[in-house]
Amino acid sequence: MRKIEWGETPLGPAHRWGQSLRTAISIVLRSPTPIVMMWGADAILIYNDAYARFAGGRHPQILGLPAREAWPEIADHNQRMIDTCLSGGSLSLRDQLMMLNRNGVAEEVYLDLFYSPVPDDEGVPAGAMVIVVETTDRVLAERRRIDEMQRMHRMFDQAPGFVAILAGADHVFEFTNPGYRELIGGRDVIGQRLADAVPEVVAQGFVASMDAAFRTGEAHVGIGTPVFLRKGGHGPEEPRNLDFIYQPIRDEGDQITHILVMGMDVTERARAQEHQRFLLNELNHRVKNSLATVQSVVRHTLRQSSSLKEASESISARILALSRAQDVLTGQSWAEATVAAVLASALEPMGAQRFHLDGPEVALGRRQALALSLAIHELATNAVKYGALSSDDGTVRISWSVEGNNAPRFRFVWLERGGPPVCPPTRRGFGMDVIERGLGAELDADVAMSYAPEGFALELDARLDAVKIG
Repeated sequence: MRKIEWGETPLGPAHRWGQSLRTAISIVLRSPTPIVMMWGADAILIYNDAYARFAGGRHPQILGLPAREAWPEIADHNQRMIDTCLSGGSLSLRDQLMMLNRNGVAEEVYLDLFYSPVPDDEGVPAGAMVIVVETTDRVLAERRRIDEMQRMHRMFDQAPGFVAILAGADHVFEFTNPGYRELIGGRDVIGQRLADAVPEVVAQGFVASMDAAFRTGEAHVGIGTPVFLRKGGHGPEEPRNLDFIYQPIRDEGDQITHILVMGMDVTERARAQEHQRFLLNELNHRVKNSLATVQSVVRHTLRQSSSLKEASESISARILALSRAQDVLTGQSWAEATVAAVLASALEPMGAQRFHLDGPEVALGRRQALALSLAIHELATNAVKYGALSSDDGTVRISWSVEGNNAPRFRFVWLERGGPPVCPPTRRGFGMDVIERGLGAELDADVAMSYAPEGFALELDARLDAVKIG
């Protein structure tokens, strides 16, 4: 300041300056913040050391110069500002972009500028005091952050799973990708708190888990976690299974500001695993039951056979019948088999053309299918040995039906005709146990057998729901 020949400027010699100007200059020089004063109609520049550093290579040449000469690249801007202040107005500009040549090269500079009028000794505005805060680093950092966020959003939009970004301790949605929007039924949640936008997850503990991740900075991971969500926010809750992570995001100051949610909907995988567990348990159960059935067949056959040859043939035939029944169920992926499928498999070795089948499609439970298969094998074996099929003209008619609406019943009839005259058996064999105890017990059915001379007949009557129980 003292080196400038102020007498050669429109301000005149310093000893002639008014008290108002002197006081304003004193305030400017003592401030640690960059401040420049533009005095008079020519906007003569007077500034402090902090502003000198801001001016770069332009200092000290611009000290005492008119603003239009000091900063010709922004002359029009400065003229508008000094005119406003000389009229008694004040202005605040935030992140104002200017192209300044401070060090021989034009550069983009972002500034916060605060303009205030400065009165002369008569109280009339005679200049402008300008507080200058450069925000270039902050603006460029924010721009980089936005660019990075947009790049991440584009990447997350193409991610195969679901992604969401939530801000603050209240977990306000800032971003959701298509996968996340599909997961929550297309709800528009941007700008809303998690607890308000997806309220059904509150009682399920998901908000509490996110609270803990935000508070501690430790990621929360869920594997196959069950969740119940309402499609579109309405209607009943639907079960889903998710693999996901709540990952805290920190800013440059190491403060947690956001939670990144990423994951996959693994509902189908969970269902497949559950089905696999069911199949393994079912296989284990079936193997035990099959072994128990084989043991019973062998024990009863040996007890009632007159020779080892007869026992061997009977045991082989009965185990083959059991095997064919298992084949039917395996072909149905261990699910229900129909009456027709069980009959076709069991009767195939006997010559299916001599059997007349008639009935609707009726599904059987697994145990019921096995019991029916073994019973049909016994009935067919007896028909071939002693009954209608021991004669060339004999036939067996098998029919079944479902009767009733409110409490439907399953009715099954085995009817032999054209064979030799029938006589009631003189002893109770294994076949009778299979039919009465096995079939009757598994289907919770009433079983009636008749030995009329014209042909053997069996009638079975059961509740339809008992026939379909696994």
